[in-house]
Amino acid sequence: FAEFGYWKTDATGQRAYTSLSRQVSSKRLGKEEIWHIFQGQGHVFFQSFSALYEYDFQSVTELSPPGAVMFGTEVGGQIWVPVIGKGLYELRAVGTFQLVPGTEVLKDKIVQFLVPNGVGGVWAGTTNSGIFEVQGGQCRAWESPLNEVFKKHQLNKAVLLRGGGWAIGTILGGVYI
Repeated sequence: FAEFGYWKTDATGQRAYTSLSRQVSSKRLGKEEIWHIFQGQGHVFFQSFSALYEYDFQSVTELSPPGAVMFGTEVGGQIWVPVIGKGLYELRAVGTFQLVPGTEVLKDKIVQFLVPNGVGGVWAGTTNSGIFEVQGGQCRAWESPLNEVFKKHQLNKAVLLRGGGWAIGTILGGVYI
C-alpha cells in the first residue's frame, strides 16, 4: 500500500529492494494502492485507480489522468487508459491526456483490455458489453457472432499471440483462441 519499487540481485547474489515511491512527493500517494504495472514506450508505469507513476529508469513522474482509470496499456506504440465515466484516453507529451475520438460510447462500460485488432485499430474488451473496435475516430461494437458469446461470458483479458491471433479470457466461459 502506497509503496512501489523493484528488486535487483546485488553482487553477492542477494536481492535488494529499491523504493521508487520515495521519489514521489505527492500526498496523494499515501492513500493509493498500486494494483497494475505495465511497460510502454520504454518506461514502466505503476498504476493506481487515480494516478499513473511513470518510471524512466532514472526518476518517477506522477501523472494525473482525467478521472479514475482501469487497465492502462501500450497499444500501437501509444499509452492508453480507460477513464471510468469518460472513455479512452491517450497519454500525450508532457504528461497530458487526450480523449481518443469516438470512445465516449465506452464511458458507461468497464474496459478490461485493449489490444491491436490486426487491421490498424484497437479492440476494447468490456466486462459485459463485448468487444468494441476503435478505428478512424469511431468506436463500434465488433460485428461478430462471437461478440454475443463474450457479452454473456464476461470478458477479462486478451493478448495478441506471437504467431497471430488472440487469446481472449472470460470469467464464465474459459479462454478463446
